[in-house]
Amino acid sequence: MLDEASPRPGVVLRAGPFTPEEPTSAYKVVEIIGSSPDSWEAAAKNAIMEAAKSIRHLRVGEVNRLDVHLSDDGQVVEYRARLKVSLKHETE
Repeated sequence: MLDEASPRPGVVLRAGPFTPEEPTSAYKVVEIIGSSPDSWEAAAKNAIMEAAKSIRHLRVGEVNRLDVHLSDDGQVVEYRARLKVSLKHETE
């Protein structure tokens, strides 16, 4: 239903309570960590590629933290990216 008094044309405003016939979505958020000897970008991509092997319906990834693992002499050994990824929740 389109409300003629809507502040933006084309915005659908809902009146009344939710009805079970209306489609809904729920998403679960999990944290994953990836690593790479090359870059943070590669570390994030590796995390997502690995997660996709065992988690279905991945939707969005958000990088939350970047860090590096250093050798004893201060050289970068590996880049690490920590991400939160969302996946569509499935009901049994």
